[in-house]
Amino acid sequence: EDVEFRIAAVVEKFDREVARLTEAGKQRDKKISELELSLSSRLNLSEGRDSGTTEGAQNRRRDATLLVSTISVAIAVVAVVVAVIVAFRG
Repeated sequence: EDVEFRIAAVVEKFDREVARLTEAGKQRDKKISELELSLSSRLNLSEGRDSGTTEGAQNRRRDATLLVSTISVAIAVVAVVVAVIVAFRG
């Protein structure tokens, strides 16, 4: 009974972390979109720019976004593992 309660608490904490990370990801994506719009506007004003430059910048931003998301998920997994260990040692 105590173990079930602890497992339920860990699952609840994990769900809250997932929701928090999802919200943070949405906010980050919104900011990135705003930056892309700003950068696109500036690029459009600069005549003679290559479309490859824009695509390269977008690819780098996507790579950075993927890296941040991966790190966020890794932190969430570590938090859950630590919570489970603490719950069972508690």
